[in-house]
Amino acid sequence: EAELGVAFGQSVLVVEHGLDELINDILDLSRIEAGLLDFCYTDVDVNSCIRKLEDTFRFRMPANVKCVTEFSMKKCYIHTEKNRLMQVLGNYFSNAIKYTNQGSITIGYYPPKNEKIRFYVRDTGCGISPDKQQTIFQRFVKLDNFKQGTGLGLSICSMIAEKMDGHVGVSSEVGKGSEFWFEIPCQPVLPPQQEVEEQKKEQLSINNPKDVKILIA
Repeated sequence: EAELGVAFGQSVLVVEHGLDELINDILDLSRIEAGLLDFCYTDVDVNSCIRKLEDTFRFRMPANVKCVTEFSMKKCYIHTEKNRLMQVLGNYFSNAIKYTNQGSITIGYYPPKNEKIRFYVRDTGCGISPDKQQTIFQRFVKLDNFKQGTGLGLSICSMIAEKMDGHVGVSSEVGKGSEFWFEIPCQPVLPPQQEVEEQKKEQLSINNPKDVKILIA
């Protein structure tokens, strides 16, 4: 009876979590459609965002799956909507965890090109058949009905991308994995003033022979 009670309690928690997730997703969809979802554009450190997502999801990774980050640039600052960027990539990462049992999940971005930047989450999971790839961003579409989720996450990603004048997409092969991408307009900006000053000081130090120390062995 005790074991049944524990199992029942866990089932209730799963159901409650699923209902909360469904309600939150429906509210997000409603806000986007009504134009009420906030889009606040600021200067964003892209590499820092990727690291934060890695830290968030690292402890949710399956035992046989490693988390990989790829930075195409040593420093990358752009003017964009940080919260929505994190929301889309977070949804991608959550999906990758559900369908990847071994191998790796990689999050990163390609170098900005033609005033656009493309982010991606790549996994070595089960992959998606061509017919499903055509509908995966539609509402209530799920690859596996037995997996937890509402089937709305990718639809929300698509709507956010549209509001940001961007695009979403996926390339996948069954049995080999998938790459979900999110491409948005890119407006590069300078690093914060404090970092700029530190870079100037470092350069001045190098250019001043009195401040240079050389070790000869």
